[in-house]
Amino acid sequence: MRSFILVLAASLLTLPAAARSPGLPAPLQAALTKTEGPLYAFDLQVKAAGNDAKVRVDPGKPLGQRMTFITPSRDKLDKGFQKRMDRIERNTTGDIWCTAFAEHIPAEVKLLKETETTLIYGFVPLPGEDDKQFANAFKYLKGEVTIAKEKPAILDFKMWAPASFKPMSVAKIDKFDLSASCQRGPDGRTHVRQMTMDLKGSAMMQKLDQLEVQSISNLKPATAALSK
Repeated sequence: MRSFILVLAASLLTLPAAARSPGLPAPLQAALTKTEGPLYAFDLQVKAAGNDAKVRVDPGKPLGQRMTFITPSRDKLDKGFQKRMDRIERNTTGDIWCTAFAEHIPAEVKLLKETETTLIYGFVPLPGEDDKQFANAFKYLKGEVTIAKEKPAILDFKMWAPASFKPMSVAKIDKFDLSASCQRGPDGRTHVRQMTMDLKGSAMMQKLDQLEVQSISNLKPATAALSK
C-alpha cells in the first residue's frame, strides 16, 4: 500500500512528460507541450510526518552528490524520512516543470471558468506511465488545471477524490487530495512552486494518514559540466 501512496503522490521530481492528443483545446495544448530549456539547481523543502527538511538539489552533479542538506543535517531526521530523501536524490533529473502533469490530462476536458488571464479545465485524470498497477483508482478522482492565456502554461493542477472509495478489497481511501501551484522560472517555463498530498484511509487493517508538502524555490543554473 505504501507504493500506492507514492504512485498517487507522483513525486514532483520524477514525473515524466507525455505526448499530447491533438484533440485538446489549442491554449491547453500549448500549455502542456514540453519545451526544452536549461537545467536548474534549486532549494527543495519537504515537510512530512513531523519532519521538515530543506536541501539544495543540483541535478548537474554526479549521482550521490546532487543533494546538500541545509537544515537540519540528515542524521537529525527520522530513519524513514532519511530514506525518503535518499529516494528523491536518486531519482531527480531536474524535471521540476509543470508540463509533467500533462500525462494525467485526457483529450476530453471541460472548460469550467474563464477570466481575463486564465482558463480552468476539469477532467477525469488519467493514470501515468508508473500508475498502471493502480489505474483502477483514477476513475474515482477528479482533476482540474489552470493555465495562463498569455504565454500558455500550467499555473495550478489538482487531483482529488470527491468521495471515499476502495481501490482494492483490502484498502479504503477516505481522502485523497493532490494540489500543485506553479510559477514561472527564469526562462519562462512554469515549475512546481508547492505541491501538497493529503491521504487518509486504511489498508490491511492499518490506518493511513499521510500529509506531505514539497516546495521549490531559488532556481539557479545547475552545474555546467553535466547540464544539458
